[in-house]
Amino acid sequence: MKQLSLRNRAILKREPQAFGAKFGNAIFSALLIIMLYWQVGGPDPTSLADFAGSVFFWLVGMLMSNMFNTILIFQAERDVFLRENANQMYSIGAYYISKNMIELPSAIFFPLIQLLLIYWSVGYRSDNWIPELFQVWFLAFLLT
Repeated sequence: MKQLSLRNRAILKREPQAFGAKFGNAIFSALLIIMLYWQVGGPDPTSLADFAGSVFFWLVGMLMSNMFNTILIFQAERDVFLRENANQMYSIGAYYISKNMIELPSAIFFPLIQLLLIYWSVGYRSDNWIPELFQVWFLAFLLT
């Protein structure tokens, strides 16, 4: 698992544009949500539906973005993975854990960036905003 982690870290260092693309995607989708759902908070049922729609749009967009990113990356590594797994160099679990450990900083950072842009712009705030902000971020982290 240590060797897999080192190799995955080397792959990330060789492709710095991947970080820029993820950062750009996070900013673009946050700005899109802000434009669509600017200050939707309110007590009436329409505002509550808009509020729920903004949360749904944000979380599904983040889930799909990360899912397609994973699919594209795995397709590039598939042949190497199949060969090394057939030679019993490591298990599927070790590959999965090492990939997730390397991706953990981006799984923490990018939802946080999006949430900090979206939270006050859309109107997710309440009187007790610190635990609420953490809960929404944790939900987004679990989806990535």
